[in-house]
Amino acid sequence: MQRFRAFNSAAWGDDIGQMENAINAWLESDHPHIHMMAQSSFGEHLIISFIYAESLQMTATAEEAAAVAEHFERSLETTNPNASSEIIVTLPLVELPY
Repeated sequence: MQRFRAFNSAAWGDDIGQMENAINAWLESDHPHIHMMAQSSFGEHLIISFIYAESLQMTATAEEAAAVAEHFERSLETTNPNASSEIIVTLPLVELPY
């Protein structure tokens, strides 16, 4: 699931260095998988926004994908061994995250 997080420079008295430190601390502690980043002004303030997925969600998705691939390979092993030596494998359709 995608999440949204925004940082407003007003929270740090418009000190961009402190805002950058806060963003870096968030990135280092949570290790989010960033899908999109944007910056814009809001009056005198700077807003930096992120669309991201939590790294825990990405790990779970990767583990699920590995389990599906393993099952798919086992299912292939049970196919007719007397059939043509060239097996055409069609993968299921998936929706890409980007």
